[in-house]
Amino acid sequence: MAVLLLSITLMACTTIQPSPDRSVIEPHHALMIDAGSSGSRIYVYRVEPRRIDDLPAVKLIGISKIEPGISEWDADPDLARNNLENLLAFAKKNIEDQDQKNTSLYLMATAGMRLLSSAKREMIMSKISELLSADGNFAFKQAIVISGAYEGLYSWIAANYLDDYLDPRQKREGILEMGGGSTQITFYPSHDNRDGNIERRFRNRNYNIYSKSYLYLGRHQAQRLTDAVSCYPVDYPIGSGGANGRGNFNQCATEIVEQFTALCENLEKEGPHCIFGQQTATPADIDFYAISAFFYTFKFLELKESVDPAALMTIGREHCSQDWRDLKDFYSRIPEKYLSSYCFSAAYFWTLISKAYGFSNGRSNIRPVEKIGGTEVSWTLGALIDIELGNKPVEYRPGGRN
Repeated sequence: MAVLLLSITLMACTTIQPSPDRSVIEPHHALMIDAGSSGSRIYVYRVEPRRIDDLPAVKLIGISKIEPGISEWDADPDLARNNLENLLAFAKKNIEDQDQKNTSLYLMATAGMRLLSSAKREMIMSKISELLSADGNFAFKQAIVISGAYEGLYSWIAANYLDDYLDPRQKREGILEMGGGSTQITFYPSHDNRDGNIERRFRNRNYNIYSKSYLYLGRHQAQRLTDAVSCYPVDYPIGSGGANGRGNFNQCATEIVEQFTALCENLEKEGPHCIFGQQTATPADIDFYAISAFFYTFKFLELKESVDPAALMTIGREHCSQDWRDLKDFYSRIPEKYLSSYCFSAAYFWTLISKAYGFSNGRSNIRPVEKIGGTEVSWTLGALIDIELGNKPVEYRPGGRN
């Protein structure tokens, strides 16, 4: 009898316990630092217990941004440290003292850090981990350079969460995201099986999500690599060499394709430069949210509701052909560094959308958005939701999944 009782006791001790019910989890805060190529932002979130099915209710409390990005750490380490400390100071002002110890803190870096050498990337992330851990006010969890595919995944989660809380009865919107160092396309291919998709489960429905990131094809990097006079407004002074912009939309688009095709052929058979040789068949039956630099460029070009590639080409040609002096006079409130880039952006985005992503003329299911329901569509929201559901971010590895 004693042996039997001991056996029963041991079985009770080793029985796998059910996972905790999310509805009884205490409300808490979470901090997500988006360490981008041009600067870093801290997002202060309030997380409530389960809202619908397995989803938490996440509310944005505040945002603060600093420049430059952490990829410039070695140029001025003291400035980099001060910037991060300023972000933490902002978080402390927005979270009560007694709640700070239970507030998770994550830093996730994107394309600006993916562009660096492995040695430099590891050095910077090590310094950041030391700083955030030593602060001690928050529950520091991780500093990581995330995979570009997961950056796209997180934006997809954020947009669909804000749109309808991932209602399984609704169609899922896709994401077109344009950063400074990389660009992402993410969607749920309901009628197409693709290799390398990311599997997720939301509200009792499984999703096999296609997410692809292209390093070096962010707007800033793409313009730097193309560097064609045709991509600048007419008579825009380019550098100190005396060259002026020619403002030729068609020629700019041609040179973009030629430049990246040459890079692909000469440097690699597959990889971040090869987008124009491996067209993505985007589904015609779903809408795509165009976010980040896509949104700001389309807003400038007054393509506010939807984007038809044919309309983008027409407006882009008109804008590029204008004289730089006239543009400066008409758009006097827009800083010149931004105003001078819209000709390239129009041609590049048209080329990307039509030549690489296969959006045909007359197809207007691209919807520029910055916010949904008053909240910014930020991949940090999607990352937090994914983490709250028990998933882990994937670190960027050169040569692996982008």
